[in-house]
Amino acid sequence: KNDDAREVLAAARGFHAWDMTSPEAPDSLVEYVFPYFHDATIRNGKIYGGAINEGGRFDIVRVSDLPVTNTVATVTYPTGRSHGTALSDNSQYCYVTDELSTFGSARVFDISDTSDIIQVAGFPGVAGTSVHNIAVQNDTMYCGWYEAGVRLFDCTNPESPVLVKTYTTTFITS
Repeated sequence: KNDDAREVLAAARGFHAWDMTSPEAPDSLVEYVFPYFHDATIRNGKIYGGAINEGGRFDIVRVSDLPVTNTVATVTYPTGRSHGTALSDNSQYCYVTDELSTFGSARVFDISDTSDIIQVAGFPGVAGTSVHNIAVQNDTMYCGWYEAGVRLFDCTNPESPVLVKTYTTTFITS
């Protein structure tokens, strides 16, 4: 029922962790209530969450000792809308996509010192469309744009990424 779905979405915040020892009846471990994470990466006992409803913001939250959570860092920046996050293989850089309706782009942050996180690079947007999901593996960043397909960036030097490949798709509306 649409009203039920709206209530669930309105109540959605942060993240919810479950103990899946008994998958038939999982136990709730913790509900982290603010901010709402639209998409996140989990690695080394931390969640890197894109807080899309808070503009340009992503949070790093320690979750290695659930149910205890600890906010490690909150990063804000102007004119963004943080959708997704991905980490470099060495976990020293966080890649963040900004889902903006007509010119979404991606950014790179040096997170090696969580008390002094700085943006070190940005990836250009594609006119008329927005970036959505992101993944990083073996120094290659994969970004999916709604109407512009997939773009691959060589991030051997995360502070100077290079576009190396595009795969354009057609966005079909009915």
